[in-house]
Amino acid sequence: MKLRSNKILALFRVFSWDLVFFYSFSVLFLTQIKGFSEAEIMYTSAVVALVPILLQYPFNLVAKKIGPLASVRLGMFCFLAFTAGILIYENVVLLYLNYCLYAIGAIFLVPNVSVLAINNLKVEGKDGEFSRLEGRGAGVYYIINAVASIGLGYLFDVNAYLTMSFAVMASVVGVILSFVIRDEEKFAGNLPEQTLPPKEEEIPQKAKKKKTVGLAMIYLLLISTSFYGLIMLESNIKQLLFQEVLFSATAIGWISFGVSIVKSASCEVFKFFKHKAKLFITIVPLFYLAILLAMAIIFLLVDNLLALQIMVIIVSVLLPFFNEPFKIGAKDYIRQTVPEKEQVDAYSNLFVVRNISQLFYSFFIGTLLTGMSLSSSLLYIVAVGGGMYAIAQITYFVIKKVRAKKNSVFLQ
Repeated sequence: MKLRSNKILALFRVFSWDLVFFYSFSVLFLTQIKGFSEAEIMYTSAVVALVPILLQYPFNLVAKKIGPLASVRLGMFCFLAFTAGILIYENVVLLYLNYCLYAIGAIFLVPNVSVLAINNLKVEGKDGEFSRLEGRGAGVYYIINAVASIGLGYLFDVNAYLTMSFAVMASVVGVILSFVIRDEEKFAGNLPEQTLPPKEEEIPQKAKKKKTVGLAMIYLLLISTSFYGLIMLESNIKQLLFQEVLFSATAIGWISFGVSIVKSASCEVFKFFKHKAKLFITIVPLFYLAILLAMAIIFLLVDNLLALQIMVIIVSVLLPFFNEPFKIGAKDYIRQTVPEKEQVDAYSNLFVVRNISQLFYSFFIGTLLTGMSLSSSLLYIVAVGGGMYAIAQITYFVIKKVRAKKNSVFLQ
């Protein structure tokens, strides 16, 4: 049974993976055109992180009441209002309020679009293809960004407002697509049972999931606390580094083109580790932090602008091979380990934990930027990130040992 709605959903993931056309030039726009400081830009990330921490669970009740599809539509409307607001607001308080609106949109969109995708794929008996759908949507998203970045880079020097208006138009497309897709599970529920395809997971496998879900989620949340927030700040950090090494808007456009192509390719990496999701989630932060550490050391030791520019480009190309697959892998890890009825809460927990981490890193980096350059503060960022990762691993090891001991006593 081929469902047209699922094909449209694949296209919708392109426009809901993130804000299309926005991040390549947002920092440049906010600093050079609107006049906001680097620290104020980093604090917007703190705002985006704080709102879901406070409102995710109350808003979850609303989302469960109206359903995943209505939640997705509401989220897209918030994204549209946010991208339009960026063009208007010049006061820092209004800027922060606008980012609050973006965060509210993410509260409704991020967990529910994953649930909607899984539900629709289950109707076709293809929920195992969730990571493929996510990866393909993200890949096409980055291809579109790549092609647009070149032209938008030239356009930015002519009219920065026109450049940023492309993000508004992309949000309009996302809103329209959200009204074309539908929740196939609702329609399938009205069909005779025999017309539904067999579900991918067997009962023994589901029973196994229920036994492991607690510990699996604990591990994912611990690693996400130490790492996910840092990769969510990468776009701002990278844009600030671009300015620090004196890249023009045109140069940023070409670099964004190359990086977006790399990000598109990197979205396919997780499929090679699909059956070793925990191993993948474990080793990715180590490579990511090692790359940041190498860049920090080079910035401190090298005084040649061309060498630093080359280093920033190389790092910008390497990091996506770790952060993009991690985003997909974390979601698929939940699909593999969490029972169906608990998945909305699981994705919400991941989103909240990600934002707790992002909030911490945003304030930390924002504070550093009031007294030193971003390149000088990279060593502090890596040290704190590495320390948090080590604490997460130790905490999980202790919890695992304590649970094993309790289980052995219970069995006796």
